[in-house]
Amino acid sequence: ADHERRAAGLLVAPGDVQALTGALSRVIGDADLRARLGAGARAVRPTLPTWDETITRMAITLESIEV
Repeated sequence: ADHERRAAGLLVAPGDVQALTGALSRVIGDADLRARLGAGARAVRPTLPTWDETITRMAITLESIEV
């Protein structure tokens, strides 16, 4: 699954503006890369939770926190 997710996007370290700029430049300048990433994202999407499922999980977690 991790391999599939990597095929769906490029990863950069949080706060690394140069890496983000480089990744965006790669995607903008490479039509084949865009096509591969798009196909990868479409393949991974069905395995991810929906927004409704995510919100439900978050609500359950927040309700379980004692303040």
